[in-house]
Amino acid sequence: MLPQWRRRGNDRLPGKERVLQLTKSRLEAFSDGVFGIVVTLLVLDIRLPEVGGETLALPLGDQLMALVPKVASWLLSFCMASIIWVNHHHFTHQLHHVDRQLLWLNCLLLLFVSFLAFPSAVLGAHPLDATALRLFGVAFLLASTAFLAMRHYALAAGLYDENMETRLARAARRRSAVAVVLYLAGIASAGVAPLVAWFLYAAVAVYYVFPQPNQANARRRPQSSG
Repeated sequence: MLPQWRRRGNDRLPGKERVLQLTKSRLEAFSDGVFGIVVTLLVLDIRLPEVGGETLALPLGDQLMALVPKVASWLLSFCMASIIWVNHHHFTHQLHHVDRQLLWLNCLLLLFVSFLAFPSAVLGAHPLDATALRLFGVAFLLASTAFLAMRHYALAAGLYDENMETRLARAARRRSAVAVVLYLAGIASAGVAPLVAWFLYAAVAVYYVFPQPNQANARRRPQSSG
């Protein structure tokens, strides 16, 4: 039997519907690799001016102060990318198996995640520019929407573990939708109140740092017999 395939949970399906099901290991390994590269790329934009730069003649302290917007953008992007990874980890842990459609949805998520370093660098260079703020918001909005689509598909396709309560899976899906709303609000306010957009993007990070209620106990307790 090939290592990347296994029959798991097929005993729960009637005869003709029993099919080979993909394991989660390759999805998790590929995703972890992409996330690791992305969070590394985020910090590469933080560097002192190169020779010939206009600010090179400034004292070192002033040069470091000029990097504050880039550091702020990096911290925000790092936190938000890390939160996507943490939620992705919890999500895959709750799955019983994956299928081809979910793999493609995961690739779509990673497509948007791999783009995050660019809008982060643009925002660091233009911290109060409406276009930069909108680009940043759209990039994370696309990633969040792709992750929400993964949750929705997994619930609709019955990919969650049999011990995972449906109500908790639906609650996690609703929780993922909060980011979409906040990003849309941030994008809308970017041209009117740039600091409000920053606040809304930071609110996403703060919101998801705290675990979902009962997340640690997201599996059903076995029912006692008798």
